[in-house]
Amino acid sequence: MAELQIDGDNEIFYLHTRSANDEAPTFVFVNALTGSTDHWEAVVAPSLRSQGFGTLSYNFRGQEKSRFAPQIELTNSLIVDDLCALIDEVAPVRPILAGLSIGGLYAAQA
Repeated sequence: MAELQIDGDNEIFYLHTRSANDEAPTFVFVNALTGSTDHWEAVVAPSLRSQGFGTLSYNFRGQEKSRFAPQIELTNSLIVDDLCALIDEVAPVRPILAGLSIGGLYAAQA
C-alpha cells in the first residue's frame, strides 16, 4: 500500500507489485467511476501476479483512500493527468493499461 502525494490535500492511493522480471509487463488497472482497487485485487491482479506479471491498481482522487481538496474539480483531464503522474512516479515495467467502463477511456487518453 502506498500513496502518491500530490500536495498536502491531494494524494492517490495505489497498490504496486513489480513483475517477476524486466521482460514481463505490468498491468495498470484504471477504475470505473464507482470502482476501487478491490475490484482488480479480488481475482484479476492475483492471477496475473501468479503468472509473473506486475500489477498496478489505484483509486482516483475522491475514491476510497485517495484524498482531494474540496475546491478541486475532478475533471476527466485531472484524472488522466493523475494517471500519467502515477505511471511516471512508479515506472512500471512495460505497462499495459486496462480500464473498466470509463476507466478504458482514461487509459486510452493517458
